Amino acid sequence: MHSICFRHYWEALADAYFARGSYTSALKCYQRSLEITPKALYPSLQIANIKKILGQYPEAIEDFEELLLDNGLYIPALKGLAETYIRQATECYKTQRFGTSRDHIQSAVNNLTLAMKQDGTYSCLWKLLGDSCTFVTKLSEKYCCLFMANFLLEGGDQDENQLCEKEQLFVSATRFYCKAINLTETNILIWHDLATCYMTHALNTTESEKKKLLLSYAMSACQHCTSINPMNWQHWNLMGNIAMHQEPPNLSLAQHAFIKALIADHNYAVAWANLGTLYFIMDDIKLANKAFAQGQRSDPSHVQSWIGQALIAESLGHEEAMDLFRHCTQIAHHQQSSIGYGHWVCQTLLDSDPHEVIYAIHNMHAIPVACDALTYYTENNPQDSCAWNMLGILKERMQLKQGTLDAFKKAYQLSSQQTRDKARVNYGRMLYKVEDYARAISMFREVEEANFKSGVGLALAYFKDKQYEESYNAYEQALHWLTEEQRNQSELLVALASMAYMFQDANAAKTLLFQSINLKPPSPWGLYATLSLALLHDDKKLAKLVLSELDFFKDRQECLPHYSRLLLYFYIKEEQYERAVKEISKIVHRHPYNASVWLTLTLLLLRMKVRLEAAAKCAQTVIALERKNVDVPKVLTLVSMSHLMIGKRKQAIIAAQKAVHCNPSISDSWTVLKAAQRGECNLLC
Repeated sequence: MHSICFRHYWEALADAYFARGSYTSALKCYQRSLEITPKALYPSLQIANIKKILGQYPEAIEDFEELLLDNGLYIPALKGLAETYIRQATECYKTQRFGTSRDHIQSAVNNLTLAMKQDGTYSCLWKLLGDSCTFVTKLSEKYCCLFMANFLLEGGDQDENQLCEKEQLFVSATRFYCKAINLTETNILIWHDLATCYMTHALNTTESEKKKLLLSYAMSACQHCTSINPMNWQHWNLMGNIAMHQEPPNLSLAQHAFIKALIADHNYAVAWANLGTLYFIMDDIKLANKAFAQGQRSDPSHVQSWIGQALIAESLGHEEAMDLFRHCTQIAHHQQSSIGYGHWVCQTLLDSDPHEVIYAIHNMHAIPVACDALTYYTENNPQDSCAWNMLGILKERMQLKQGTLDAFKKAYQLSSQQTRDKARVNYGRMLYKVEDYARAISMFREVEEANFKSGVGLALAYFKDKQYEESYNAYEQALHWLTEEQRNQSELLVALASMAYMFQDANAAKTLLFQSINLKPPSPWGLYATLSLALLHDDKKLAKLVLSELDFFKDRQECLPHYSRLLLYFYIKEEQYERAVKEISKIVHRHPYNASVWLTLTLLLLRMKVRLEAAAKCAQTVIALERKNVDVPKVLTLVSMSHLMIGKRKQAIIAAQKAVHCNPSISDSWTVLKAAQRGECNLLC
C-alpha cells in the first residue's frame, strides 16, 4: 500500500515537471515511479512520450512497442508511436533523406490505422492521418505515395490497402481534417491545417478553375481561424500566403495580413521574411531589405531571410550575392538557395579571372557544394532543364563522367526549342568523352543553328571516330563560317595542321601553323606545335624564333607545363645540359608552387645522371605540391630511381613499394622495385 502511494507521489511530481516543461526532471521521476511498480502503464507511456519530445526517437519507438506488447493495441501508445514516426520523418526531410522520410510516414499511417480500427472517434487520430498525407505531398514525385487502408478511403474491406499518389493524398487529407473538425469543432488549429492543405493542393494543380476554388476554400477556413483567434500570428501569416497565390495576387490583403501577424508577435522571422518577399515582388527594395534584416535579427538561422537578402543583392548586381547564397546552403537545404548558388558558381567559372576563381571556387569548395545543392534541387524539380544542365557542368568539373552524361541527357530531353541546341552541344561533348562517337556525331549533326562549339565538337567527334576526311571538312567549315574571332581561327588552324602532318607532310603542316601564329592573338598551341615540328626536323632557326615568341607565355600558369618541357627538349637537342638546368631552375624559382615545372627539372637531372639526390628531392616536391593531378606512381618510380642511382638502396625500395601500392597494375613500378631489391641500375636502362 505504501509503495503504491510512493509511486503516485513520484507520478504527481513528474506531472508537475512535465507541465512546466522540465522534461529531463520529469523523466527521472517517472523512471523512479516505474522502479517502485514495474510495468505500470501510465509512467511507461509518459517516459516514451518524453523521449519523443526530447528527440530520442529510437528509444521512444522501442518503449512504445514494448507497451503495445504488454497492453495489446493500446490507443495512446499507437498514437504516440505514430507521432514519433512523423517527427522522425521531419528530421529526415530536413537532411534530404526523402525515401527514409516516406518510410517513417508509412509506419505512422500503419499504426494510426490500427488505432482507428479500435476506435475512430478520436479527432487527434484523424488529424494525424491528415498530417501524414499532407507531409508526403511535399516529397518528390518518386516518393509521393502511401499505402492506405480501404476503409479509410472508401469504406471497403478493412484488410485491403490501396496505393495513393499525390492527388488522392490531397483528397484524403482534406477528408481526414474535415472528420477531425466534425469530432471537435472548437479546435481551431485543425481549421488552420485544413486551410494549409487546401492551399498546398491549389499550388499543385494545373487547372485554373480548380486552383481558384481550392484557394477560396483555403481563404474561408483561414478567415474562420482569424475570427476565432485574431492574436495567433500563424493564422494571419497563412492568410497572407493564400492572398499572394491568388490570381491575380491580392497584394494589399497580403500586406495587411503579414503586418497583422507581426502585430500579434513581432519576433517571428517567418512573417518578416514573407513581408520582405511581398515588398521584393512589389519592387520596393528598401522596405524588402529592412524586412529581411529584421527576420535575420529575429532568427539568424532562418534561411528564407538570407535568401531574400541574396535575391536583393543579385537584383542590384552586387558581388555579395554569391556569398549570401553560399551561406544559405550552409544553413539549410532550400530550393531557391540551391538553384541560386549553382547559378553563381557556374557564372563565376565562366566569367571570372583566375584569382577570383581560386578564392570563390577552390578555397570555398564551391563545386562539390553547389553540385550537392543542385542534386537536391533536381530531386524535387525533375522537370527543370536549366538545373540539369548546371548540374552536368559541375559534375563535368568534378570528372564524374557517368553522372555528367546522365545530367546532360536529362537537360536535352527536357529542353525547350530555344535552348535545345545548347543542350545538344553539351550532351554531344560528353558522349565523345565517354567514347560513344557515333551518338556524339548524331547529336552534333542535329544542331539546327550551328555555332563554333557545335562545329568544333562535330569535327572532334569525327576525328575520334577515325573519319578523318569528314573531320577535316568540319574543321574547315568551322574556320570559314562559324567564327570571326582570330583566337578561335588560330586554334582551328592548329587542328588542321595536326591532321595535315598525319596524312600529308611537314611542309603542309608548317604552312597552316604559320597562318595560325600570324593571327592575333596567336594560339599557344600553334606555337607549341611549331616548336615541336622544328625540333623534330632539326630546324634550329625556326625553333629559336618560336622560343622568342613563347616568351610572352612563359609565366602563364596554364602554359608552364608545355613551355618548360619544350624548353628542356630544345636545350637537350642542342646538348646544352647545364643551360637547360639553369633555365628550368629559373622557372622553378619564379613559380615554386607549380608541380609540373618541378617534374620537368626532375626528368632533366635524371637524364643528366648528376645531382641525383636533388632529383629525388624534386620528385618528392611534385608529390607534396599536387597529389591530385599528377601520376603519383610514376613520380614515385622517379624518386626510387634517383635513390638507386646514388646507392641509397633502402630509400629506393621504400619509394618503389609506395609506387606499387598506389597502383599495382603499372609494370614500371614493379620493374623499379625489382631493380631496387637487386641493387642493379642496369635494369632501368
